[in-house]
Amino acid sequence: MRTIILKRLIQLFTKIAQEDSEKFEKVTEGFNPILKLGAVEDTKNRDKLIPLIRFATNQRNATSLDEVSRFR
Repeated sequence: MRTIILKRLIQLFTKIAQEDSEKFEKVTEGFNPILKLGAVEDTKNRDKLIPLIRFATNQRNATSLDEVSRFR
């Protein structure tokens, strides 16, 4: 049951991140610490969780690791 719920949540968060950045910003306000912890502890889903994590920057409100690597 846990695996199914986790899979669905990751799919939902990924869909929201791709389709509606404003809504995903609200999602990350509440779930970003949990997503970061999950990326560290859950090795099975790490590759799916890392693109969902946002970090505060000096230039923008929040950015992902994918966005940071594009600027280099």
